[in-house]
Amino acid sequence: QNIQCKVIELNRSRNNVVLSRRAVLEEERKEQRQAILERLQPGLIIEGQISNIVDFGAFVDLDGIDGLIHISELSWSHVNHPSEVLSIGQTVEVKVLDIDRDRQRISLGLKQTQEDPWGDIAQQYHVGQEIAGPISRLQDKGVAVDLGNDVEGFVPVSQIGVTGLQNPADVFAEGDVLDMRISEVDAANHRIVCEVVRVPKFEGGEPQFIQLATPPAPRAAEDEGEETAVNDQITDAVEGEAPEAEAPAAAPVADEAAEVTAEAPAAEAAPSADEGSETTASAEEAPAAEASAEEPASDAAPEEEQA
Repeated sequence: QNIQCKVIELNRSRNNVVLSRRAVLEEERKEQRQAILERLQPGLIIEGQISNIVDFGAFVDLDGIDGLIHISELSWSHVNHPSEVLSIGQTVEVKVLDIDRDRQRISLGLKQTQEDPWGDIAQQYHVGQEIAGPISRLQDKGVAVDLGNDVEGFVPVSQIGVTGLQNPADVFAEGDVLDMRISEVDAANHRIVCEVVRVPKFEGGEPQFIQLATPPAPRAAEDEGEETAVNDQITDAVEGEAPEAEAPAAAPVADEAAEVTAEAPAAEAAPSADEGSETTASAEEAPAAEASAEEPASDAAPEEEQA
């Protein structure tokens, strides 16, 4: 058998020659890869064979050059590991997404050869629609729900409805069916955001789902105006009653002061001219009577001002 080899070492004193068949094959592959790179164009669908599977994707042998299918390009639905979709030696049809000719890297897509389930998603789902589906994945920021046909909806942790919930895994498990209401539909970015309409209420250690009330519709401006007018009337009525309640209490105080003041001269004129000692005593009592008459009057003034 005749083969082509490349001389990689020569020792004339020992009459020894080292040859390499691999070096020739590598040069042939390099020329072959270059020819494939020139032939491939983004958007072209070609056939290849799965040569290796790694955590971040799968490599496809394209007759001498390998292309990579990233894990995000394997399926329209979420994939935990490429081995869930592909196996080594499997023949697949892939779409060329990008070519880096300088680094000889080819990016491929598998899901692009399948029908996009998000194409008519806007006709199937709309904001406010109530749907149900099982939880497909638990995440720190929320839960993913399987809506069928490789479409997932996402429920943020703030829309689950459980007060103070930090980790959805504390309440839910994969497979739990949730009743939800769609709050956002973004077909271009393959995103459906939902909110839970039934949340678990824990009683006796077991979660029992309860229905959340629909948020009340905002009241019209006319209703708010009527309520404001009624509140103003109530405020006016309360403020108007306060002086009337205090006025009767102030009036008797003023009247009593006037009566005491009127009686003060009578107390001074009461003693007769014949009874000298009694007149002196009465004269000494008169200032006390006047003082008594002045004290209620001074007390009445602040109460009238307060009223």
